Amino acid sequence: MFAKKPLMKIAGQGKTPQRSYNSAGYDIFAYLSEPITIEPSSRAVIPTGIHIELDTEQNVYIQIAPRSGLAVNHGIHVMGGIVDRDYTGEIKVILFNSNSKPFTVRNEDKIAQFIIKNYHVFDIERVESLSQTERGSNGFGSTDNPIFDNHFQVKSPESELPMFSQDKSKKKLDLFGSTEPMVDFSWEKCI
Repeated sequence: MFAKKPLMKIAGQGKTPQRSYNSAGYDIFAYLSEPITIEPSSRAVIPTGIHIELDTEQNVYIQIAPRSGLAVNHGIHVMGGIVDRDYTGEIKVILFNSNSKPFTVRNEDKIAQFIIKNYHVFDIERVESLSQTERGSNGFGSTDNPIFDNHFQVKSPESELPMFSQDKSKKKLDLFGSTEPMVDFSWEKCI
């Protein structure tokens, strides 16, 4: 995948990001001279005191992501979160408090995690119109909301069956005319 092993260079006075052996995310920490309290329904920019350089020629970027424990226990979420490879300024994290209680961040608290992700670069061509698709311009919720009366098709060599339809008299989602599961699915098959 990589011609040479990529290197992440860290500068600054903040605590070095950490990850466990099999984790995708690197924990990042607050770098504060005094605590910051985030009031309910408010946000704050939290400095980390670190600068990151990704020493690779690959098309990668850093995505700042929430920590599940902060989200479920305190209602703390990350806003924004894309750090381009050529940015070398201090990494700062925007935290939003969706809880009804104030939340205080202290120096060296774990505040978020970051994941290094690949991206693709496309040439841009300006055109008069786009190709026609079954979905077209149906937007938010149109692929999973039967209220729109969409009938999405499963394309298979055997047949074309409606994937979702709505029985308006019963006001419930009806999968192929029954309430039985459409697919035998288990997480073990995904691992």
